[in-house]
Parts: sequence; structure tokens; C-alpha cells
Amino acid sequence: MRYTINILVAIATIVAMSACNKLEDQVTAQEANFERYLTGQKAYDREDFDYENNSTLNVKFYDKIDGVYRYIVNENRENRPAEDSTILKGDSIWVYYDAYTFEGTRRGKVFDTNRESTIKSNLPNLTPDYWSTDPLRIKVGDRQMMASIDNALEGCRPGDEVQFLLTTDKAYGKRPLGVVPQYSAVMFVLYIEYYSKQ
Repeated sequence: MRYTINILVAIATIVAMSACNKLEDQVTAQEANFERYLTGQKAYDREDFDYENNSTLNVKFYDKIDGVYRYIVNENRENRPAEDSTILKGDSIWVYYDAYTFEGTRRGKVFDTNRESTIKSNLPNLTPDYWSTDPLRIKVGDRQMMASIDNALEGCRPGDEVQFLLTTDKAYGKRPLGVVPQYSAVMFVLYIEYYSKQ
């Protein structure tokens, strides 16, 4: 009996280790794909950028915050609000958003949105009448969105178009969700309309 229990424990350990390895392999591959995608957008990792040898103006950057890749598409725009309007924990923001699967090095299918234009162009069998097209109000830090995105919202500003790239461990993991297969990476694009300070 003890021998059988030891064998079952050993098998369970091997299965658990292989599941962990599969998830780790998925995450590593997804991060590499994110970096290829962002390089294709001509964006550099802000933390690794060599400022001393690169005097290029209007360089585009992405940040990796708690494992989430954040790319502010229009960060270098002329009319970007001043630094004192930076979004902090406790602030309320109103956003429009698109959520996509992320396939290889590109965005895939839309699986959630509140943008009427996205509903009409990407989801032709659906009617905006049955989807909310009002801006979503989020209180930063209250975990109304995934914790991984919530943390990465700090530092954004009103008017920003922000892409959040999430590996499977930061998104839905092994749970499939509608058109999002298990172990999928996802991309959320948030359009920050306005905000109010805490």
C-alpha cells in the first residue's frame, strides 16, 4: 500500500512539474513575441535604452511593469498633458477599450470592447444596441480590471492610447474564455478619455 502511495505521489509530482514547465515555456515564448511586436512598432524598452549613444528625438518606448508590457502609442504627441496630470492610484479614469487575443507577433480576434466602431467593423453579427458603448469608469487600484493592468495604469495620462500585452499567466491561464483559447496571450488597448484626481 505504501509503495502504491509513493508511486502516485511521484506521478502527481511529475505531472505538476510538466504543467509548470509548459506554462513557463508559454510565458517565455509570449514575451519574446511581444518584444518582436514592439520592435516592429519601433519601440524600445525604456529601461534598457542607451540614452548616451542615442540622441534621437521622439523615440518610442515600452515599459515592463510587474510582467505586463505597456506601450503608450501616442506618448510623444505635442499636446500630451503635463506631468502633473499623471494618473495615480486612487484616481478615477474613463476609458474606451478593445481586447484582443494575441497570436504570434500580432493582435488577433476581438473578444471584448466598448467601442462602437470596433463592434461594427470586427463583430458584424452583433449590434451595438446589445453592447455597452459608454466609457468604462475605473478607479485605479480598486482591481476593477485585471490586477496586472491596474498596476500598469499608473503613469498614464488623459488622451493616451495604451496597449497592454499580457502573457497567459497575467491573463486567463489555462482557462479558455470564449474565443480566447487556454494559455493565450492577450492585448488590451485602452483609450483614456478623462480622469479625476482622488
